[in-house]
Order: sequence, then C-alpha cells, then structure tokens
Amino acid sequence: MERMEPGRPHSLQMMAPWHRSFWKSFWFALLRSKEDKRARKFVLVILAMLVSILAEAWVVFVLPAKEGQGTFQVSLNGLVAATGLIAFFLIRRSNRKQGELLNFSLTGQNVRQFPEQVALTVQSYLEDRTVIVASLLARAAGEIYLASHELPAGAEVVTRQIQNSMLRRLGLWEKLDSAERELIIAADGLWTIEQRMEAIIWCEQLRLLRWTLQIDAELIPLAHSPRPDYSLAHLQLLTRESISNGKPLRASWDLRRERDIALEYAARIVAELRERSLIADSPELSDWTKQLREQSLGASVDYTAGSKTIGDLSDDDLRLLGIIANARAQYAGYLVDQLSAAGPVRFLEWSQRAMSSNG
Repeated sequence: MERMEPGRPHSLQMMAPWHRSFWKSFWFALLRSKEDKRARKFVLVILAMLVSILAEAWVVFVLPAKEGQGTFQVSLNGLVAATGLIAFFLIRRSNRKQGELLNFSLTGQNVRQFPEQVALTVQSYLEDRTVIVASLLARAAGEIYLASHELPAGAEVVTRQIQNSMLRRLGLWEKLDSAERELIIAADGLWTIEQRMEAIIWCEQLRLLRWTLQIDAELIPLAHSPRPDYSLAHLQLLTRESISNGKPLRASWDLRRERDIALEYAARIVAELRERSLIADSPELSDWTKQLREQSLGASVDYTAGSKTIGDLSDDDLRLLGIIANARAQYAGYLVDQLSAAGPVRFLEWSQRAMSSNG
C-alpha cells in the first residue's frame, strides 16, 4: 500500500459530498485556509463546484423562465441536465472500478480484492460484541457521571441492574470476557479512574463495529480529532434486531485503509509526545521519531486534527487523540483478520498473538 503523505487530508479525499464528514472537512479547511495550502486548495475546489452548480441551475431554470419559456420546456431542461449528471457519475464510477480491477490484475498493487465471504459465526460474533461493547460504554458513562456528580439524598442508581438484565435476556452474559464480567458486576460508583478510561477504547471499538456492520454510513476521520461519544451505545441497547439489518459487512479493504491511516497518526503522535517529554524516551524511539517530527512540522505539511495540526494540539488533546488512534489501529487490524477467519477469535487472544509475532 502506498504510504500516506504526512499531513495528507485523508478525510477530504475519501468522503463523498453527501456525507456529513465531507462538509465538516470543508469547515475545518475553511478555518485553516489562511495558513494551510492544502486547505486553501480544497476550499477553492469546493467553491468552484458550488459556483458551477449555481451557474447550471441559472442557465437551466432561471434564465429560460425569464425568457418566457413554458413550464414544460424548463422541466425538460432540468431533466436533460439531471440525466447528464447521473450519466457522468455512473460512467466515472464504472471507469474507476474497471481501473481498479485492471490495476489489481496486472500489477497486484491495488489494495482492493474480491469481497470476502464472511463466516456466519464471525458475523454473529461481531453483532454480539456490538451489544456487549455498547453495554460497557453505557455503564462507563454512568460511572463517569457518578464520579463527577453528587447524587441527591435517597436517589437510587440502577444502571448496573438494567445493563446486566439486558445482557442475560439477550443470552450474552456467558459471552463476556472475565475482565468484562468483573467490571459489570461491580457496584455502581466503584470503578477506578483506569477502568473509566477504558471508555475511550470501547467508544472507538463501537465506532468500528457499527461502521463494519453498516449501522453507520461513515466513520469519523481521525483528521477531525474525534472525541468519545457515549450516545453511540443507545441504538444497540434498544433492540438486538437493530444490528442485524440485512446489509453485508463492510469490505476488509476499507478497514485496512482506516488501520493504515490510524497507524500513521499514532506514529506521528508518538513522535510529538516524545519531543514534549510526555512519554519515556528510549533508543528505539530516538531516531525515527525525531526524523518523522522534522518531516511533519509545518502548517501545510503536518497531520490535521480538526482545525489544528498534531503539532498545535495541547498535551491533553494530543494524549487523547493518541489513545483513539492506537485503539482504532488495533481494532481495525483485528476486524480485518476476523472478516477472513473461519471462526471468531476474541480480541484479547488476537492481541496477545499479535504482540508475540511482533517480537
């Protein structure tokens, strides 16, 4: 796979205009356009596209109406324009698919391969994990609230009872890892800070699971500097059937792309953390982190994080994005392997194997 250029605005190139993330990327680019050449280019392209659409609408609809042409003629003009636009997108899509197939066939360099046949046991396992992780995230949200708020006298906390009853009703209690079971049977308000911090990782796992199962149409790019979102758990906690939506699972090449982007973000963040002495130094980190940071510094070069770059983030925001990027890279890699596996493998077991193979 081609290595991403440092600071390359991944989200701007991957998102389609009908996705919300595309226009969020446009807003961030607009905020950064003064000092970032990449952002200025993107903003100009989008503005040119909008001007072109408005000009076409003027020629097709407004101008004929002003010249006294009938409603039928105006509608016919609109139909012809719409047909041409649809044909353009269909031809472009067809050419892109043919080009990808030709490139893969002749060179073997294209990351896209023929879609996998995901084992039914794997798909069922991922659906179960979506409910379990959503339950853990919901419980973590309650624990975080209890740690930062004082309850009124006589108030009763029922989060644990609700979550545990749901897991038993859905037949998921026996599918919990031992560490997960210990957490959810603990009395409300007794989680440690470290246990509450797991919510960041669960949130990222849930994002990827929802995206892989096509519950969500898009995945928030790391370039948007995503934050923990506890509302992601709500849909899964309503009904188990809301997950089995009949859609095929997302292809592994999409997950590979997100994994690779996350790995690059994680590497850039490690380089920044080391420079700021926020992580322990070591000979293994010295050379490559210094070189990567020197290559990445600059408003028009560095990896973007919302309206800022990695180098501009505060220490706390840098740590948070680092946790999210690392969690996304690990879990996306896990899901890539799961989609082609003969049967389900627990994430903890997969992580231990990955660590052993890496030395």
